[in-house]
Amino acid sequence: MLRKFAIATLCFVALSLPAALCEPAKPVPVGELYAPPPPANRVLKKRVAVVPPTVSGFRIIRGNVAWDDRAVAATMADLMTTALVATDRFVVMNRTELDKVVAEQQLGQAGLTSPDTAPKVGRLIGVEYLIVPSVTEATVSIDSKAASIAGIRVGRSKITVTIGADIHVINTATSEVVAAKHVQHAASDSRTDFAASYADIAIGSGGTADTPVGKAVGPCVDEWIEYAVRELGSDPWRSRVAAVDADGITITGGTDKGLRVGDRFEVLHQGDEIRDPDTGQLLGVKSSLVGLVEVMSVADKFSTCRAPASSQPIERGDILREFAGSWDGKAADPKQAQAAQTTYNAALSWDPNNPEIYAMRGAELASEGKTEQAMADLAKALEIDPNCAAARDKQGAAYLSQGKFDAAITDFSKALDLGRRTADVYTGRGTALLQGGQPDDAIQDLKQALQLDPGAVAAIFGLGTALYAKGDYGGAVDEFTRATKVAPTWPDPLVGIALARFAAGDTKGAAQGIDAAIKAFPDALRPLYGRALLLEAQGRPRDALEQHRRIADLAGRIHTQGDRDTAQRSQASIGRLEGAIHTGGR
Repeated sequence: MLRKFAIATLCFVALSLPAALCEPAKPVPVGELYAPPPPANRVLKKRVAVVPPTVSGFRIIRGNVAWDDRAVAATMADLMTTALVATDRFVVMNRTELDKVVAEQQLGQAGLTSPDTAPKVGRLIGVEYLIVPSVTEATVSIDSKAASIAGIRVGRSKITVTIGADIHVINTATSEVVAAKHVQHAASDSRTDFAASYADIAIGSGGTADTPVGKAVGPCVDEWIEYAVRELGSDPWRSRVAAVDADGITITGGTDKGLRVGDRFEVLHQGDEIRDPDTGQLLGVKSSLVGLVEVMSVADKFSTCRAPASSQPIERGDILREFAGSWDGKAADPKQAQAAQTTYNAALSWDPNNPEIYAMRGAELASEGKTEQAMADLAKALEIDPNCAAARDKQGAAYLSQGKFDAAITDFSKALDLGRRTADVYTGRGTALLQGGQPDDAIQDLKQALQLDPGAVAAIFGLGTALYAKGDYGGAVDEFTRATKVAPTWPDPLVGIALARFAAGDTKGAAQGIDAAIKAFPDALRPLYGRALLLEAQGRPRDALEQHRRIADLAGRIHTQGDRDTAQRSQASIGRLEGAIHTGGR
């Protein structure tokens, strides 16, 4: 009887609920998972060396341990080296190698800071920057209290050590001090001493990391590292031409520095030195832009390039410099975009009918959302040379961003036929195939892209989306998770994980995932859009509409191509949902 009553009650409740809530939730359409590639936040690693610090000359004795200038210098150098490596933004030269070179050249520490000497030492050891710390302050304050207990003198003391240092960074190519900062920190330590323990004093024993000296030096290093990452990040990455022959232009730097096929660099010819007429001090070196090169292959410590444009022959010893157009999407703000346009305009002044430069400039304009200008440049490139593979590639990417999938597939395929077999082209075609309803073919292209570049995050994300389209939600979660590890500052993979979990029936996990994405990326529009998608899929159109309106209110925070895409989709959803709610009366 009770069972019959329960069944009857459930039936009554089911009949009383709105139809949308009684129907099983449907997966979010796969087209909603599509996301433009993340902003290009790559960092090319710069090779640096930490010069052994100069010190003011002091000794601190504490119990049976003593710290002197050598101990502080060693602690600072070791902590700086470890911290620089931990940023994953620098290739740090081993201190032993540096000491060996300095000894062979018989250059004193003071000489390393000279603008005349720094470039010489830097080139000998193959680094772009010398980091020169100098301990300028070391003060000690001791507060002691003592008493005799049963004939044994017991003391309680507190020692405070204050360390100050000036740290300079010298660009070995230009002799410029590109960063300089004074840091100062103090640290204290308290302990109980017994008179018997002072019999032997071991000068210079042990490490100092857990001592007051180490605790004072550590924050100095941390403060400076944060400053150095910011300052050196704004200084363009540089390399040099190592050889020019029939195989191409060989440059220093490969996978060790983070270079990839397709990267582009300005080429500068170094001219006369500029010296102070009174002191003879080297002030800098004249340089002029003579060309652009594109990376064709990458080895461990060198890369091979070709020159799409140059005003004169590129020579061994010429300098390569990173610029705002070094890879598509690098110019993230209007100032950088203008700098990239200036470089491309200079290249077109050397060769007004160069299709590749028009293609590069068109791709940059497309990443800025200037679609009409971008398409005009790409059309010009193909007018000059219909078989320009770069133009076909970039035009395919432009069509993809406009939702013209068939046209994108055609152009990407032509680029591949013309020999442009890069991870980006395979990723682009795979994404277009997926959006065009061909997930199996898309998976083949995306896997090919990952064979060429295992770190191609757009291909990883695309593969996750293709698996979602095929109903393999577990596989989709795995790929989206992999994307979060490759691009931890990109919110879209977190949204993908949540939507795949929802499709697999884990409604609670999906909601928690979206909440976590919104918390992790409070300034991004995509997680809010993901919440709107979940709400609509759950049959809650009014709540979904509220989320879309919130996105519209936040449109002023648009900074990336992904934000622009999200805002456009959200605006379209507002009109659609308003119409559906009005028609359905709910």
